[in-house]
Amino acid sequence: MIIADGTRPDVLGELIAAGELPAIAQAFPEPAMRRPAVSVFPSTTGPAFLPFLTGMYPGDLNMPGIRWFDRGAWAERNGDPPFRSYVGIESYRMNADFRRDVPTLFDILPRSASIFSSVNRGVPFRGNMTGLSRAWWWLFAHWTDRWDVVGVRARKQLLASLEMDPEFVFCLIPDVDNYSHLSHCRSERAIAAYRRLDQTIGELFRELERRRWREDTLVVMVADHGHSAVHTHLGLPEWMAGRGFKPFYYPRIWNRTFDSAVMVSGNGMAHIHLRRGNTWTPERVPDEEVVRDFGALLEALLARREIGVIATQRRDGAVVVRSRSGTGVVTPLGEGHFQYSTQGGDPFGYRGLEGVWNADDLLEETLATRYPDGPVQLEQLFHSPRTGDIVVSAEVGFDLRDKHENPEHFSGHGALHADHMVVPWFSTAHLPNVPLRTVDVFPTILHWMGKPIPPGVTGKDRLASSLEPEQAEMAGARSVEASAF
Repeated sequence: MIIADGTRPDVLGELIAAGELPAIAQAFPEPAMRRPAVSVFPSTTGPAFLPFLTGMYPGDLNMPGIRWFDRGAWAERNGDPPFRSYVGIESYRMNADFRRDVPTLFDILPRSASIFSSVNRGVPFRGNMTGLSRAWWWLFAHWTDRWDVVGVRARKQLLASLEMDPEFVFCLIPDVDNYSHLSHCRSERAIAAYRRLDQTIGELFRELERRRWREDTLVVMVADHGHSAVHTHLGLPEWMAGRGFKPFYYPRIWNRTFDSAVMVSGNGMAHIHLRRGNTWTPERVPDEEVVRDFGALLEALLARREIGVIATQRRDGAVVVRSRSGTGVVTPLGEGHFQYSTQGGDPFGYRGLEGVWNADDLLEETLATRYPDGPVQLEQLFHSPRTGDIVVSAEVGFDLRDKHENPEHFSGHGALHADHMVVPWFSTAHLPNVPLRTVDVFPTILHWMGKPIPPGVTGKDRLASSLEPEQAEMAGARSVEASAF
């Protein structure tokens, strides 16, 4: 599995059509091998890796952002710092921070290797090929802007991993994402990173051919998020301070008299946590109290052109979505069904979607809109106790971090809109022509590998669901001896 971090399906398609990516075009020659998929919210590295490895949403894994604050742990003072930023050294805590009862692909396929991934729980010691060196490479690239060197290093480690005769290799290629941040998602530096990705795919396939492994090896190339150009930054923590709040936020984590916390991810989304009175309570502030006690803050957020949508949760579990276009309510009904209603206009800009839906139908109906899968993605995020009282998703062209954004980002991700949520899913095995989510990668790979899908997985085996029973049984039989890359 190649994580082509930050690649956009439209850019990949344009470059393939222009003959700029010959190895990718040869590796995945048919339309059925190149499908778009909807990522997860927040659409940011780390939380958006988890669907590939667990088949579950970040909200269900209690991993709601690349930065988070746990108000319950803060109120209880249990000794462990109740906040994280996986941008730095705390990324090594990610494996312990998401639900420990959930198996990863590394657990299920124990003869595995991991390259530059911050999520590698279940990888054997020998297979964790960049366990300690990852921090050094990231620091080197951060200060030199030489992400191309890191991309080439990932390629070398990928080829070296084949010496282990592994069942599964998970390899992160980071340079498209980082050069997009530093310039633009279609800049020459970013396009050069797409070409290096093509070279990596070419060398991988040549090595598989040399070893005569090509016919029984599954190669999957996916992205965790997209990208869009950023022309204006809104420093959300500083903006909150300007409105009289005393926010806790990264990097200013020494503040102990705060009355709010602002955790930015991506930097296109943020969690806002609010203190009620003079003490922090473990429970999230429900929408009813946010409206009553912080109504002016809600109105001020919606008045900002940088903000796309905001969300809160009512006491009954329904998620309230607001934008300048109107208000919507997503009410979970159980077994993957939702009631969706609007007031004064649809906050997502949908047309005629009020009523009861199952999650798959909502995905299909919203796939071509500005907010694909919006109701499902916001509702899943509120499953996490660490999710904020107010969830903020930025408008296209904006992000939510300014003063402490180093280096400055000229392209970003993390938000709920389509530019960040729609990603490529390429596979040497055919994919069904149905709406796909990245949470579906995990169970679909297990189908190809002939392995049972663990209970409680949110994603669906899209290959099996698209076949007649007899076809599904034959496909499963053919895949039992395959290896996955």
